[in-house]
Amino acid sequence: LQRGIAARDLGRLRQALESKLLRWRHLALLEQAVHTVHQRTGAWPSDLQELVARGVLDRLPEDPSGGRYELDAQWYKYPGRVRYVEPSR
Repeated sequence: LQRGIAARDLGRLRQALESKLLRWRHLALLEQAVHTVHQRTGAWPSDLQELVARGVLDRLPEDPSGGRYELDAQWYKYPGRVRYVEPSR
């Protein structure tokens, strides 16, 4: 019985870690794209949709758990910073 519980717990842990890793990859991709727009235009994008509009990305990444990515509200302190917002429950 303990082996079954442990295996189920390990499966959940693995799924949670894979989800976090995907989010970190998305954040890195988006921040790199934001900086690419800045390098090309001299201005920071006003929102993430601008990355697609300017042809830097084909589409914005989607979070499988329903969260979203957005430019950090403190952009003036940390230009180009993208943050992840948990889905509302």
